[in-house]
Amino acid sequence: MFHSRCVKNGLFLLAIPLLLTSCGLFKSRSPQPQKPPGTSHFPFGLFKKKVTPPQASLPLWMGTITLVNSESHYVLIDSNALYAATPGRILTCLSKNRETAKVRVSSDKNPPFFIADIVSGDPQVGERVYAPDINHRP
Repeated sequence: MFHSRCVKNGLFLLAIPLLLTSCGLFKSRSPQPQKPPGTSHFPFGLFKKKVTPPQASLPLWMGTITLVNSESHYVLIDSNALYAATPGRILTCLSKNRETAKVRVSSDKNPPFFIADIVSGDPQVGERVYAPDINHRP
């Protein structure tokens, strides 16, 4: 009698793990939600993944200011750049590595020259004109 009770208990103990593992076979498999970058499965945010910063874009040289008309608020820019200045685009004027003015490209152009309206600042003849980034389009 003791022997049969041990066998029954042994079979019962073997059946429990089999039942528990088979329960996972019948549930539906849904995709796991993606964690946002920089998070980890460790508690309290330990060992965070290193997030790479976005690539910086270089400013695009558009030309040099050849004429400034302060009364009518426009400048004439000599552009030897292969990249065309699109009307409405905001350009930055630099002198001695400092921003001196912002200008907006107008639709008037006669290659290699184009006209830009003064938005802010005080541009001077000879300053270099840059587009802030290559990918920006108005």
